[in-house]
Amino acid sequence: MPVLPERLEAIARSLRSCGGARDVAEGKRIHAAIADEGLARNRYLANHLVGMYAKCGSLDLAQRVFDSIEQPDVFSWNVLITAVARLHSDGIRAAAHLFFGDRMTNRNVVSWNSMLTANAQTGQIYPTLEFFHRMPQWDVVSWNTIVVTFSEAELVDESKRMFDRMPARDEVSWNGMLQCYARIGHLEMAARVFAVMPHVSVIASTAMAHAYASQGDLDRAQAVFHDMPDKSVVSWTMMIHALAVRGELYRALALFHDMPHRNIVSWATMVQAMVDSGYTTQALACFARMPQLNVVACTAVIAAHAQHGDIHSAKQLFDSLPERDGVAVVTMLASFSLHGYVDQAKEMFDGMAKRNIIAWTAMLAASSRRGDPRQAELVFHLMPQWNMVSWNALVAAFAHNGHLDAAKAMFDKLPDRNLMSWNAMIAAYSQYGRCRDALLFFRCMNCDGGGQPNAITFSSVLTACSHAGLLRESWRHFTSMVGDFGIQPVREHYCCIVDVLGRSGELSDAEDLIHNMPFLPTDITWRTFLSACRTHRQASDVKVAAENIVEIDPSNDAAYLTLANSYAAGATATTSTEEPEEQDKETNLDTRLKPKKNTDNTIHLHG
Repeated sequence: MPVLPERLEAIARSLRSCGGARDVAEGKRIHAAIADEGLARNRYLANHLVGMYAKCGSLDLAQRVFDSIEQPDVFSWNVLITAVARLHSDGIRAAAHLFFGDRMTNRNVVSWNSMLTANAQTGQIYPTLEFFHRMPQWDVVSWNTIVVTFSEAELVDESKRMFDRMPARDEVSWNGMLQCYARIGHLEMAARVFAVMPHVSVIASTAMAHAYASQGDLDRAQAVFHDMPDKSVVSWTMMIHALAVRGELYRALALFHDMPHRNIVSWATMVQAMVDSGYTTQALACFARMPQLNVVACTAVIAAHAQHGDIHSAKQLFDSLPERDGVAVVTMLASFSLHGYVDQAKEMFDGMAKRNIIAWTAMLAASSRRGDPRQAELVFHLMPQWNMVSWNALVAAFAHNGHLDAAKAMFDKLPDRNLMSWNAMIAAYSQYGRCRDALLFFRCMNCDGGGQPNAITFSSVLTACSHAGLLRESWRHFTSMVGDFGIQPVREHYCCIVDVLGRSGELSDAEDLIHNMPFLPTDITWRTFLSACRTHRQASDVKVAAENIVEIDPSNDAAYLTLANSYAAGATATTSTEEPEEQDKETNLDTRLKPKKNTDNTIHLHG
């Protein structure tokens, strides 16, 4: 009894679905059902089986099905050649052997295009162009392939020349030319192509919006996005990602809420954006609402847990992943390294089939955090390649563990230096009390073109000034940070100024700054002030500082003890039998030593 065409098409549709989902298990089940129905010799279904196994990455099974076809047609050969070119270890040669072999007696333009695409995917321009010129005929797919090949190689003139020669163009042709200009940042030319396109598709609009966004022009990107008559999920996700990576998280979140339909990529993009922006609590809440999970979102949340110091939750989520890609493994490895779990990091590193430079650098950093810079140096020399991050990690390994001369020697060997290189040395000199060296390095950095200093740089510089008691210089750097570099001071910067004011005996100014800075003071701020008060024996200020520490951190026993001693000292002074004249002398002396409080909330920095 002949099989109805509707039945054959239903089976073929199921096989295409398995190929798209890369569900080889379901594909095998359908294959078995085809055999049970006596349809194994049906060439139409066999061709779809070859395609399904190829898309699932099973070249051996695809080849086995192909070999079972009694008379392969040109479609059978085209599917097999595409599979071999993509999956074979010697792809293009193996595909060419089939294509030009005696068994393939019939070739059509699709066959030639399959081989042209295989050549293009090698990234070798001139062999691809040579094959293009060998083709007996070209269609629009042939022309598009060669235009895109030049485009991806950023050979704009060649791509434009081929585009101009095309006898006919379709949507892919126009999109290829637009993306060619966008890829190298020629926004004006990309916009010209966009303006003259005969039909502006959602793909073209998305490409144009992405081009603007990648160059930082978010307003034009959003204008193109809002003008799209039909926005795809890809368009929405692209715009959300573009806003997020430029620091516009709230605009990205508003767009995410406006999305009519979200897919797993949209959710993962939003979770990643929140993690990257430091909003880990919100990222975890968003992650919990995801209708389904993927490895990208899970990897972002593993990083979020690690940032919060919750390694247990990070490892638990990592262990629950059904599939782990290289990024997930390296993220977990870096999380162990970051928090000093060196043995766990090494175990994971040793189990990696392929180790990239990020994994090696994480192991280098783990050795550094264990306080073993020589082990870090050994890891460095075992690395198959180095980059700026690995060089900087080695400098930091010596610097952060107090081996400053070795760190300086390594710094001098750097093939190139960036802001991280300079920050590592300035922070180390500051941390270990070589304040003059820290400030000298900062001046050298500005002269050597080490890049714009950032907030971390100024934290180290202000700490160095504070430890050296350089009040005037600390104030100069503080104002320069804001006025010359446009860096908004954070709490740590203010705490450094409080410290240097305290060390210089300007306790009144230090207390005024604590009350007037644009942050609520922490217990660290008040402990800094308390230390200065003790140094300068200002009992009343000691009491103020201790009271504030206890209010912020009631579990601080040392502050309670200081406060109790202050109250006891006050009670003793009240009941003292000292002569009035002697008390007056003491009071007058204390008044002369203690700086006057400001009444106009102005911070006066002396010295």
